[in-house]
Amino acid sequence: MRKESRSTDIETIVPRYPKSLLPTRKWLAAVVTAFGGFLTTLITVGEFNQEMQLALLGVVVSAAVAYLVPNNDNPGGYTPKGEPS
Repeated sequence: MRKESRSTDIETIVPRYPKSLLPTRKWLAAVVTAFGGFLTTLITVGEFNQEMQLALLGVVVSAAVAYLVPNNDNPGGYTPKGEPS
């Protein structure tokens, strides 16, 4: 006995929205937080040295992670405005 394979159109399950070049709120929040840490380190240290280089690296890594992690793959679910929850 062979099972019938049912093909589901992915567009009906996960609608596609046009990509925007503007940063998301998640990305902005991550970068502002990381940059705040960088400025705190700068005020504490007082000069650009190895600690400052590491803090700057933290800002770059934080921005990259916030960009690469998708907004709506979390179990809690992110529902765009106008979509049923």
